[in-house]
Amino acid sequence: MFISTHRTGSVIRGRRAALCAAMALLAAVADIPKAVAAGYPEKPIKMVIPYPAGAPDAYGRLLADKLSKSLGQPVIVENKPGAGGGLGAQAVARSQPDGYTLLFAGSSLFVINPTLYKNPIYKREQFQAIAFASQVPMIFLARKDFPANDMAQLIATMKKEPGKVKFGNPSVGSTFHLLWEQLLQEQGLKANNVNVGAGAPTALLNGDIDVLILPPGPMLAFLEQKQIKALAVTGTGRLDKLPEVPTVSEAGFASLNKVGEYFLMAPAGTPKPVVDKLVATVNALNQDPDYLQRLAMLIGKPGSTASVDAFNRYIDEQSSAWGSVVKSAGISID
Repeated sequence: MFISTHRTGSVIRGRRAALCAAMALLAAVADIPKAVAAGYPEKPIKMVIPYPAGAPDAYGRLLADKLSKSLGQPVIVENKPGAGGGLGAQAVARSQPDGYTLLFAGSSLFVINPTLYKNPIYKREQFQAIAFASQVPMIFLARKDFPANDMAQLIATMKKEPGKVKFGNPSVGSTFHLLWEQLLQEQGLKANNVNVGAGAPTALLNGDIDVLILPPGPMLAFLEQKQIKALAVTGTGRLDKLPEVPTVSEAGFASLNKVGEYFLMAPAGTPKPVVDKLVATVNALNQDPDYLQRLAMLIGKPGSTASVDAFNRYIDEQSSAWGSVVKSAGISID
């Protein structure tokens, strides 16, 4: 049989050319993520804060301001409150996963709400964890004429008068509420849960409730004027502005050492190079002197510089812990 070497050579050369073209295409595709990361962000970023004006909003706006300067593009805050933060979370979950819509939210949206709500309007699986952005201690407060002056005396008072001590509940299922529930469960106590909503500080000042847990910032002026008193604070150490107030750990209640936490999240499916860039940027801010100083003015502290995997594990651990408190207290929201 006669075979044309000319034709065979042409076929081989054609296959080589096709292979080279395919390899070049693969190389170009492989470079796309690098190009995405290098170019991101190319336009303004929207940061959804699922709360009205207040402490969480202040922490989020501070982060947005610092991110704008670090990334070279405006980070525009959009407040979208409702359904315990669920409306804002839902809006972000439904947005394009391109890094241009982010969620700044309290940890309760991911570690409490999934257990608390019977029919949540969003799921954790719809989000990509970015970073543990910031944290704020909590403070155990009492009306000025309450008989207890520290945590031990508070427990003694509650044991002496089961179900009579009124604790203020700013929001059902919030960390401020569940920390009381945890205390009651651990100590085998009963108390009167009073829903006070946004009027929690006023309720304490007026003596409508006996005790309350809140972030310290909004209460400092009242403490300085001795209109109310502090029993203990959570966190790693005493507050500079309240050095005489012990931590819950110092008082012998280390299990109550929980802090308010704020997470930065993105829609699931956000490109990894974009996620990596945001993680690196937030982690750098958590060591930035100006950011730390401004956080301290808000009685806040930086979050952890953990990897995304470590951050996800932390969310799992906290979900299990708070979920147990929710179930034991029999709390649920339709």
